[in-house]
Amino acid sequence: MAVNTGSSLTPIGNPQNIFLWHQWGLSFPAFVGEMAPLVSIMSIWLLAMIFLCFSSKKIKVANNHNHAVVHGLFIMSAILLIVFIVSVELGYEKYFLAIVFLSMLMTHKSVVLKSDWGLILLFIVIFIDLDLICQLKAVKHLLAMLDFSNTRTLFLSGALFSQVISNVPSAILLAHHSSNFKMIAYGVNIGANGLLVGSFANLIALRFSKKTSNYFSFHAYSLTYFIITLISSYCLLI
Repeated sequence: MAVNTGSSLTPIGNPQNIFLWHQWGLSFPAFVGEMAPLVSIMSIWLLAMIFLCFSSKKIKVANNHNHAVVHGLFIMSAILLIVFIVSVELGYEKYFLAIVFLSMLMTHKSVVLKSDWGLILLFIVIFIDLDLICQLKAVKHLLAMLDFSNTRTLFLSGALFSQVISNVPSAILLAHHSSNFKMIAYGVNIGANGLLVGSFANLIALRFSKKTSNYFSFHAYSLTYFIITLISSYCLLI
């Protein structure tokens, strides 16, 4: 929940923001300014839930093994990230993506091999499924019934669609029907919370958990947070 909230502020905070920033054409500071009201509401409720739901006791880390930091890898990754962001701005991201992959493969092969390719494949499949699903007559009919020119409809669609197909595909889908990128960004970033499928941050976080009970615990907090922030943002910003 904290990751979903914090990543909503900047254009490079999460995948849906990167996509919408590229479509929106705003500067970095302007994007932050547009998202600040939403993130403020989400942050206030996040802090309130932390103080109400959790005690102040210290968290003990079970794994005390110290992992060595590979400074060369860190510096290289930071440089590649910055240059990649610039390449997105210039429209050359497809070419530079290959350079990033080859650079990592040649210098730090173990990083490429140890990557969670299963999760990456799932991410790709979601986009393929989205395209196929949108070709169904029933889905086309449903989308045709919704008035995406209405700000409230667009906001709620972003939040609710995210509960079914995740927020990044939702952002891409809605961007085909409206150029009101601010409302799309508000909806899909709120929609990151709620159900597990709402965002890949949720899937990644719970992927580390081995206990089934943690999924129920997660939804108890996440759905509550989703409903509260959705209503608050709808009443104050929409």
